[in-house]
Amino acid sequence: MVPYGADEIDALVAYVVPEDAWYVFPVSFFAVRVSMNLFPASRNKRSKFEKYREAWWILRSPVGRER
Repeated sequence: MVPYGADEIDALVAYVVPEDAWYVFPVSFFAVRVSMNLFPASRNKRSKFEKYREAWWILRSPVGRER
């Protein structure tokens, strides 16, 4: 299996079913990461990736550019 290249996708969207939480990550996010942890329900352990929760603006941004 060959992974998708950055020129083949616009973003990665993750849905956490039990919390009804959507996360939208730009392709550039994965240039330096191979994994991540999301904590949508935790009050004590906040994910540094919460800024990508409901970040639908990423799909409207030019490819590869982040706000």
